[in-house]
Amino acid sequence: MVSSGLVELGSHTKNHVNLDKASFITTFYEIRESKKEVKKLFDYEITSFCYPFGGYTKVAMAALRLYGYTMATTTMDGMSNEAQGPYLLKRIKINGKEGIQDFIVKVTGQPTN
Repeated sequence: MVSSGLVELGSHTKNHVNLDKASFITTFYEIRESKKEVKKLFDYEITSFCYPFGGYTKVAMAALRLYGYTMATTTMDGMSNEAQGPYLLKRIKINGKEGIQDFIVKVTGQPTN
């Protein structure tokens, strides 16, 4: 899947810890080791991250920058914008029950005609 170019891998910490509750040292360890594990397993340089449980801090964002991540997603619902920065990206929740018109509205933010 990775070699197809159709899939992007990201990381989520090594041990699925809530970074909002983690110590400084744990935060840096979890982010660094997660990236190293993916590299070791798939020979893939990840740049995307998703905060477990949606928990993030300024320390976590600093660790992500330090280890070469270029973006991170939160569990906040909605459309992202440039002002929030690349480490606090929101999500558009797609549950699979919406029809094509509702899907288009969710991902574009524009009503269909």
